[in-house]
Amino acid sequence: MMDDLIEEMVNPAPAQADKARRRRLWATVSILGLAALGVTSLTTSALFTDLETTNDAITTGRVNLELGQFEFSVPVDNMLPGASVVAPVTVTNNGSLRYQYAISYRADDRAGDTADLSSALRVSIYDTSTCTLAGTATATARIGQSGAPGTFGLATTDTPIVGTPGVDEATGNRHLNATASEDLCVRIDFDENAGNAFQDTSTTLELTFDARQITFDPSDPDESGA
Repeated sequence: MMDDLIEEMVNPAPAQADKARRRRLWATVSILGLAALGVTSLTTSALFTDLETTNDAITTGRVNLELGQFEFSVPVDNMLPGASVVAPVTVTNNGSLRYQYAISYRADDRAGDTADLSSALRVSIYDTSTCTLAGTATATARIGQSGAPGTFGLATTDTPIVGTPGVDEATGNRHLNATASEDLCVRIDFDENAGNAFQDTSTTLELTFDARQITFDPSDPDESGA
């Protein structure tokens, strides 16, 4: 008993209030430890991520060639040897791509005629919106002819007259931007030396326009089709 009393005097028991404060202190330390553990766990977890997708359609362009009305106006007294007639034709690019085009022609003679009128005709095509005989008098505007100057005779099978159909960037191929158009003029000359056998004869002239997309060249600003 004496020893217990001495122990209490040297190390007195803490008051009840001190015990409560100590319990609160340890509880606080424990809470801080849990909070620190939570922060550490958050910091070392996987990185935040996000994922989104987008899409758009890929649409091909369109080559669309359209021709205006093509009709010769024959003189009232009919066509005589040495005469010429002209007819305008408008070429329009109604597509979304710039294209090149070539022109072929052929003549179809009327069956039963005393002579093939195609053999006494010559066709020329001019790049001009002034489709008159006077307007076609400038040789520099001509872009195609069925024969050498002074020669007559039309082919009766499809024959290139401007450019080369189906050949990319062939010499003479015409270029036309999307939504653009150009006016051409077709001229027919009748050989002044045609004889009586050509009276009351007829032939039909057919023109074929062959459009082809232009190979894309990123260095050419016109290749966008604008």
